[in-house]
Amino acid sequence: MRHAVPICALALGLVGARAAAAATGDDSGVRVAVADTCTRVDRAQLSRLLNIEQRRDADSGVEQARVSVACESDAVILRVEERGDGSPPRTRTLRAADVTGEVGARVLALAAIELLNARSVPPAPEPEPKPEPVHSAVPPPPRPVPQPKVRLMALALVRSFRAERPLVGYGSSVDYLRLAHFGLKLDFDLALDDRRYDLGRAHVQLMTLSAQAGYLLLRNSWWAQIFGGYRFGSGRISGESAAGVGAAVGAVSGPCGGPLLALGLGSSYGIWSFGLGAEAGLVSFPIEGRVEGHQPISLNRYWLGSSLSVGVLL
Repeated sequence: MRHAVPICALALGLVGARAAAAATGDDSGVRVAVADTCTRVDRAQLSRLLNIEQRRDADSGVEQARVSVACESDAVILRVEERGDGSPPRTRTLRAADVTGEVGARVLALAAIELLNARSVPPAPEPEPKPEPVHSAVPPPPRPVPQPKVRLMALALVRSFRAERPLVGYGSSVDYLRLAHFGLKLDFDLALDDRRYDLGRAHVQLMTLSAQAGYLLLRNSWWAQIFGGYRFGSGRISGESAAGVGAAVGAVSGPCGGPLLALGLGSSYGIWSFGLGAEAGLVSFPIEGRVEGHQPISLNRYWLGSSLSVGVLL
């Protein structure tokens, strides 16, 4: 009986210390407040679980948390806030049947930790709006201009044999242009001359057809070509006596032509084409007509010619 009083005094002292700690709270730990109306909530178990979490993870935010539980009818309202940060509290409502006893305390502790973790994660920064690309007004690319296939030309020409008095005429030509830099050409022409003498006149006529091929350079606004080929046809030289003279007259005719080299340069405007040409050739089949008292009319040796052409591109 001698030791009964000290043992009782020690027990009362421990109970008083625990009550004082519960009344004042520990500023460095979690605070738990359970309303008196929440008779089903195990406050001691809830505090123990939160303190365990505080020691297990110092970064969880439980150390500075204030957790309060209130009950209204069949609903239990859990309220969690962090002391000193000034942020608004977060709440969650649970059913009273889910938070009863020791298992319910564990449910409340997990819910409180989830609310604290949700508050601790900083909101993701909103992505900066990407600047809209500046769309400058870019004109659409020009439509490709279809390359012509054929060039049809009408031409006026001058042709001289041995650099003597020239024959003047006209003709036409067709060029095929779709073989890259290789061109083909066919032309037909008629050249005439009328020469006067004391005893009368002499008529010269030369009709030829040529086939040519060679290098062709074709651009949008201009063209150039160098061709080789062969010209072949027929020529005729005939005489006509002057009135009252009664001179003897006659005519000579036969094939005339030979190999040639031709140059061409021109420009194009839309479907229209204009060109200048130069030609030189060697006579393989000569023709000659004699005039009394004068030099003979000869289509022999070589010829030189030039032409002016205009036509369309197809």
